[in-house]
Amino acid sequence: MLPAALRSWPALAALGAGLVLAALAAGATGPVAVAVLAAAGLAALAWAFAALRAGGPVLPRTTLAVGLTVVVGLALVVGAGAAPQLGLAGLPTIAAAGFALVVAVGAAARLRGAHAPGEGPDETRDAAPASASPAAPAATRTRHPVAATLGLVAGAALVAALATPALAGTEPGELAVPHGELHQH
Repeated sequence: MLPAALRSWPALAALGAGLVLAALAAGATGPVAVAVLAAAGLAALAWAFAALRAGGPVLPRTTLAVGLTVVVGLALVVGAGAAPQLGLAGLPTIAAAGFALVVAVGAAARLRGAHAPGEGPDETRDAAPASASPAAPAATRTRHPVAATLGLVAGAALVAALATPALAGTEPGELAVPHGELHQH
């Protein structure tokens, strides 16, 4: 089980992965690359929202398998030198793989925590964000709301710091109008 300060990080990393994978899909060449990247991006975003709602990793076995598949797949594409032929920039592809690795590690930690007494792999005891109301069931509250809140803020800042340049490095990011400038036709 992850400490309270880190429980939101896999979900935040999934948000980063989903956004970067979707941006990579938008600039990719070839229908297979577009479809795979778009599906992975949408799945990462859906999982992120579900994990944030549940207060921790959901479907940890499936998440671990899919997360590692994304990491290995992207590593093979970059390692084989196929990224440029698929229209994928290196930094965003590596960032997406890094985000997916954090998701996989979070799922693995969840599975490892399942061996603790009274916890199963699909239970979310003490894993919700600090915003859970005091009237919420014990399964959705955290014992350390300050740590959870600080972890959420730190995780969001870290994901933003990594995802922003990764998004800027994709084809849609390169075509975006810089802030403060008007788009000229």
